[in-house]
Amino acid sequence: MSKCIYCNSHDVSESDIIPVALTNTKITKKNVCTLKHNNVFGNTFESDVINKLSVLRDQLDIKGKGKKYPESLFDVKVGDSIFKRKLTKHAPIFSSRPMSSDDEKTKFGPIEIIEKIAESEKQKGKAIVEFKEIDVNNEEIEQQFKIDLTAFASRSAKRLIAKMAYEWFCYVYNIEEYLTDFDDIVNYICKDEWLGEELVNYVLTKELYTSIKQSTEHGSHTFLAYENDSSINILVSFFDICVYSVKLLDKPNLRFTRNCFVQEFQLVTKRKTLPQRSLKEFQQFIKESFVPTYIPGFGVYPYPREEIRDKYEWELIGLYQWFILNQDYIKMIDTENNELIEILIDNYTEVLNGNLLHIRNLKRFALEAINEVENIQLNPNAYGGEKILFYYLVFQIGKQMPSEVNDALIKEILSGMANTQNEIIFSRDLEQELLNEILREKDYAEILKKGREKILAVNL
Repeated sequence: MSKCIYCNSHDVSESDIIPVALTNTKITKKNVCTLKHNNVFGNTFESDVINKLSVLRDQLDIKGKGKKYPESLFDVKVGDSIFKRKLTKHAPIFSSRPMSSDDEKTKFGPIEIIEKIAESEKQKGKAIVEFKEIDVNNEEIEQQFKIDLTAFASRSAKRLIAKMAYEWFCYVYNIEEYLTDFDDIVNYICKDEWLGEELVNYVLTKELYTSIKQSTEHGSHTFLAYENDSSINILVSFFDICVYSVKLLDKPNLRFTRNCFVQEFQLVTKRKTLPQRSLKEFQQFIKESFVPTYIPGFGVYPYPREEIRDKYEWELIGLYQWFILNQDYIKMIDTENNELIEILIDNYTEVLNGNLLHIRNLKRFALEAINEVENIQLNPNAYGGEKILFYYLVFQIGKQMPSEVNDALIKEILSGMANTQNEIIFSRDLEQELLNEILREKDYAEILKKGREKILAVNL
């Protein structure tokens, strides 16, 4: 009978190894007690990180336990004024709920609602200084949000990563009880403060980040187990934004001898796995599976045999091989510094920008942002960045009315915006160009509705 891997209690429940609010690819195991650990983790460091990642989760289309996308606090600039509003990424900025300025002295909303608020304030004896009616279709409008990097670099973040690594290792080895071998990592996870050796380190080697991104899907969580002369460790790539090394055991253990394995959990409810092997077995596997091949521009390079490409996730094999060859050169730190912050900002930006290119995201936009009944009117002065790009995709689909709408079609439409290096540099100029192309069509509202219907008909 399964017992808790933290305390050996028999009162166990399903534990989300990666919290459900941080992934679309569910992985659970019934080996954590409900009250003392599952609930406590969920209410402390897990919720701390999850709440700080509301913007990222919303941008990556990850729902929480309530099956809703998380709202984030946006700064909405209307002309020269800035207002606060909690929104999801595709939600309409303007609604019946008024927005407030930073100093709470100015309200912005439908005129009839503002008049009621003003009347209520007058009855309380407060003076109303000024009313101003504006046409939002003629105002320059921008949305901005802030990111909280302590979601990646903090004690809460380290406890969460340690918890994910430890529970994943127990999942792979089918561990269903608390073993004293794991005293240090269990105490590291369970205690608010940790005074012992730092068990979770940040990785700074940019080449490793590049190798992970080239071998996995955009925005994935990836776990890579490895050992050296003195410890058994898990490398965790969290959203492709930050990579951590977690020390699970301070020395090799005869119970756990096959510690060469990788697993990737993608945004689109899919996982990839490189099966368990010992280091010796993996090296023999590489020897038998790869052949020296001349690749133009690269020279002679080990390339997987055809039968290996068909049978195994050879991208993960390549990632593990790269890691073994470069393991001694991996740079790690135990405390955040400016170099780490720079890596986090660059990777966070890359993940957000790269998330635009898939049909699931476009279908969500069509469902939430484009009204089925009301007349659609776009503001030529509104700068929504991503939203303009989505409107343009819906517009093109409504105009072309293709037989099938999929990721390949989206990439084909976007390819027309790419430069000679096949990159899309999204700027104000490009945004205005796309918006103008839409507005030049007199019946653009009907075209958008046709595109919306076509996209919503896609079966994911």
